[in-house]
Amino acid sequence: MRKQKGYLLIAAISQALVFSACAPNEPINYKKPAPLLQSSTGVLYKASSTEKLDLLISTYPGLELRPLNVKHHLYEAFNISKKQIQDVDAKALITQNKILIKSKTAPKNSSRALNSFMSDCRNGAVSKSRVIETTSVSKAVNYKTVQLSHTLTLQNSATSEDTQNLWMIKAPKGSMLPKEPFFTNSLVLKLDMVGVFNISSFTKNKAGQCSEARALIIGTHNPAHIPTPGVAIPTLGVEKFYQLQQTNAVKALQTTKGEGVVIAVIDTGVNYNHFTLSPNIYRNPNEIDGNGVDDDGNGFIDDKIGYDFIYNDNRPFDDNGHGSHAAGLAASYHFGIAPRAKIMPLKAMSALGTGDLGSISAAILYAVDQGAHIISLSLGYEGPQNPLLTMALNYANKSNIIVVSAAGNGDQRTGLGYNIDSRPMYPASSPFENIITVAASALNAPITGYSNYSPQSVDILAPGGNRQFPLFSAYIENPMGIALSPSLGTSMATPIVAGSAALVKSLHFGLTSVDIKSILLLAGVRDPNLSPFVRSSRSLDINHALNLAKQGLQQALTTGLMF
Repeated sequence: MRKQKGYLLIAAISQALVFSACAPNEPINYKKPAPLLQSSTGVLYKASSTEKLDLLISTYPGLELRPLNVKHHLYEAFNISKKQIQDVDAKALITQNKILIKSKTAPKNSSRALNSFMSDCRNGAVSKSRVIETTSVSKAVNYKTVQLSHTLTLQNSATSEDTQNLWMIKAPKGSMLPKEPFFTNSLVLKLDMVGVFNISSFTKNKAGQCSEARALIIGTHNPAHIPTPGVAIPTLGVEKFYQLQQTNAVKALQTTKGEGVVIAVIDTGVNYNHFTLSPNIYRNPNEIDGNGVDDDGNGFIDDKIGYDFIYNDNRPFDDNGHGSHAAGLAASYHFGIAPRAKIMPLKAMSALGTGDLGSISAAILYAVDQGAHIISLSLGYEGPQNPLLTMALNYANKSNIIVVSAAGNGDQRTGLGYNIDSRPMYPASSPFENIITVAASALNAPITGYSNYSPQSVDILAPGGNRQFPLFSAYIENPMGIALSPSLGTSMATPIVAGSAALVKSLHFGLTSVDIKSILLLAGVRDPNLSPFVRSSRSLDINHALNLAKQGLQQALTTGLMF
């Protein structure tokens, strides 16, 4: 979880999916993208039956539906109220969709060039009423997704012969675009990497009146998955990935490497062609790639390597970096905790680092149906508990699937962790016995200052890093060829525990989710000083967990910790 990038938790969003779940010849309008802002969310609707869904469609011709998980009759509905749905389908599960995670507003740039340019604005007043317009894509620039190969031309509508215009670009790490401000009437921009580009335009006239406009443009890339053989990392040795030593994983990997276990990473997607991840990407054995047919009948077309619940397509590529980082910590072929487990990429969070309740719930349902053994959730929101997310988590619980959840990265205002018993976070605070909630430690701190905690809801500590000792893992495509990137947070601790659960699962596939949770908690290194922060008072010890799994859970429980 990258606290420095402003994630509340986790931190980890093309075209609409076409399917045949509705009545024959019934026209339906599909809402193409997942919502990026709270104002664009609809009503989440889990139909009680296909017949009730068909009746709703025929009753309200203006209804728009975003399919989330057709097998489970789960949709996001627009142009309709919860009461209208209830009148037609009284047994449906209905709730308002919401954005689970919001990134902080980008700070204003305080460079000397900008300060000099704006210094003589009359009375220091800056108007934000003018908007950036584009002459080549669309007037609706804000949150516009642009393919990397396309050129975008931006024009500030306030520009005239009597004005000066200054542009600034805040690009993702690794971009080669200029970082310094520059003067021009219009901006011709070719995005050079995936991610969010924060573009600002400042205009000043001769009278000293100024205007400011900002836009967020998302660079997208949807490459096909190209399986590649494992290759060595030439520049970084194992010592760089200190979490392997800190958790005693180096010894553990002499016993098992997680073969046969599938970890669903529900996040911002995964850079599935990254050379440290590609060998371990899950492949759906019942789907033929690229034939445009739903071969396995699960409601998702060509979902060979997972699914993208944000753009509703079969290429869950990471346009943020968070999901790739998490996937690498869990199961990178080279430095993951479980280096031979499989990664199921499920994109349910956007390039902005935001996710909506419907996409995340749908991804959980998908992961269970597709046979994932473990679900890694480096995300969350501050209460109250939502019935749809609860339904999805309960489905995983009844299916004996382990869910590993981040405790959270503290208060956005103070940056300090807090007790989630008094301020619940979900899914971290969910009551299901299959959920392992994780707080973060660092090399020089038994628990980090940013990590949330709880003596009731948080189960165990795992390495999350801090600014002095961040964790390195996989990154996204960029022109500078940056393969590995540092990050920190409970979002990083979470996949480390998910990878650990995969190692235990690979020893005995008959173990239940509760068994594996008990083994991981029981095997941790105990520190009584941690009792106010973590239910088990323990930090992850993977090698000890494998030893307990080998000797037998019942014997371990009779001689171990009671909590």
